[in-house]
Amino acid sequence: MTGVVHTISAISMFIILAIFCWLFYLRAKEKNSKEAKARGLIYRVCASVMVGAMAVQLLDILGVNFSGITQRLTYYVEATGLFAFGVAWLTASRMLPFITNEDERIKIELAGK
Repeated sequence: MTGVVHTISAISMFIILAIFCWLFYLRAKEKNSKEAKARGLIYRVCASVMVGAMAVQLLDILGVNFSGITQRLTYYVEATGLFAFGVAWLTASRMLPFITNEDERIKIELAGK
């Protein structure tokens, strides 16, 4: 029973995180800069990776054999989904200079300067 609850919870969480990525994409799409387009692509790829990982997990549940990695498949699926969301979240942080305009970037100043 624990495995079923875990799987249902994980799939639900990753679906919600993929929706976040899609919302990030829609927000970036409204802007007309090359950096926003790059962010939009990153968000779409990350959402697709998460949905794809969940699809693999569902296929495993339905009995598709993945060449001997079934025992650790849940680990790989969840690690892939978390990594994809981490990339999307870092992209959304507005800290990376190569995908954020100067006026969008968050500036951190040290105290006493």
